[in-house]
Amino acid sequence: MPKPIKVSFHYDIVSTYSYFAFEILLRYEHRWNLDIDLCPTSLATVFKITGTIPPPLASEFKRLYMLKDLERVSNEYQVPLTLGPEFPGNSSKVMRLLRNLKDKLTPDEFKLATRHYFRENFVVNTPISSPAFLTSLLNTTATTANGNVGIRSLSQADLQQAIAESQSNKAIAELMRTEAKHLVDTHGAFGFPWIVLRKPTSVSAAPYASSNEGEETESWFGSDRFANISWW
Repeated sequence: MPKPIKVSFHYDIVSTYSYFAFEILLRYEHRWNLDIDLCPTSLATVFKITGTIPPPLASEFKRLYMLKDLERVSNEYQVPLTLGPEFPGNSSKVMRLLRNLKDKLTPDEFKLATRHYFRENFVVNTPISSPAFLTSLLNTTATTANGNVGIRSLSQADLQQAIAESQSNKAIAELMRTEAKHLVDTHGAFGFPWIVLRKPTSVSAAPYASSNEGEETESWFGSDRFANISWW
């Protein structure tokens, strides 16, 4: 069996297209033999580094187009989406929490946590800046690939401690700034989702794909690039 293709999926819970791409990526996880690394990264920091203006704020024309496009993409992918009263909102608290939880949960549990917060934002519409948004993770009851229901390793006390750590520990905020800068400097990221793939170097490697010690690396922006990813 060939080695899995490594995928680094950089996302922010505030990003609608990250939500779409996350759901589609999981549909292809086993079919394409993907080894997915979920990377919660601060979109606000990437925007600050690159000088990018968020689409909803760039112009009224872009905002209106994006709203129509989100409706179309939601229907195409069959991924439910409604925009809450705070959209786009400030996701700094939940993103610091997710970065903290990544080091505490199993990969399957972390997928559950990521999906939960996307849906809490874009389906349930709990205000993203509220304490209830962070603590809502305890209510998740989805089933993991191993058949476990919910995030069993995370008690209410554990979650409260993780929330407190993520808001008070300056090292977490600094780590996220460092990771965002590395993503921009190394892969040229300017928005989310940003998807980085690595696979064993082929004889006919594309001339524009970077390579390192037997690996090809390529990256894509957006939730509509899966046909090109499949070709690659």
